[in-house]
Amino acid sequence: MDNLPKIKFCGMSQKDDIDAAIKLKVDWIGIIYVYSSHRYVDFTASDLIIDQYKDLIDFVGVFVNADDNLLKRAVKSGINAIQLHGDETPERCMEVKSNFNLPIIKAFPISEQEDLDKIRNYEDCCEMFLFDAKSTNMDKTLGGNGRVFDWNIIKNNESWLRDFKPWILSGGLNQKNIIEALKLTKAEAIDISSGIENDLGEKDINLMQEFIFKLGKLKNINEF
Repeated sequence: MDNLPKIKFCGMSQKDDIDAAIKLKVDWIGIIYVYSSHRYVDFTASDLIIDQYKDLIDFVGVFVNADDNLLKRAVKSGINAIQLHGDETPERCMEVKSNFNLPIIKAFPISEQEDLDKIRNYEDCCEMFLFDAKSTNMDKTLGGNGRVFDWNIIKNNESWLRDFKPWILSGGLNQKNIIEALKLTKAEAIDISSGIENDLGEKDINLMQEFIFKLGKLKNINEF
C-alpha cells in the first residue's frame, strides 16, 4: 500500500504491549482516563508509562466530559494531546485548548450525514477529529466497542474533508476490514482498540503484529 496511514493504538496500559507498539512503529498511544472504562489507567500508572516512553512515542489522553482538575492532572503526566470523547461543545473545546495549550482531538460518533456535518462548528477549536461508531441504546460505551459505521458517509464527503482539518478513522477496525476501510475512506490516520484485543478484552501482541503486517508496515511477521 502507498501512503500508509498514521496509527494510534488506544486503550493501552501494559509495558509489554507498549514495547510491541513502539517496535511496530505505531505513531500514538491512547491512554484512557475514563473511570467507567475497563481500559481505564490511573494517574500512578500513567505517570510511570509516560515517563518511561515519552522520548519514544506520543501519548494521547482520552477523556469524556472531564473537568479541568482531571485534565490538569493528566497533562502533568506528560500527555502530548487531549482527545475529547464526550458531549463537549465548541466553547468547551476552545476553553480546554486555551487552558492547556495542547492539540485537541474531538471525537464524533457517526451514523448519518448530520453527525459528520457537526465538525464544521469545531474547526477553530480543534486540531484533529476522530470518527467513531455511534453507541446504541443497549451499549452506552463511548468507543472501543468493536462496531463500525457506514464508511460511505466519509466517502461521499471526500472532497471537502480532504481540505478540512485532519481526521482519524476509528470504530471496529481490525485486520479483516482495514484494507477495505482505507480504500473506501482514504483515511490518513486510524485508531484501533478492540481490533487488537483478545476475547478477554486484553491487548494481544499477536493481533497487533497481524494488523500492522496487513497494512504492509511489517514486511515479514516472522522477523518481529
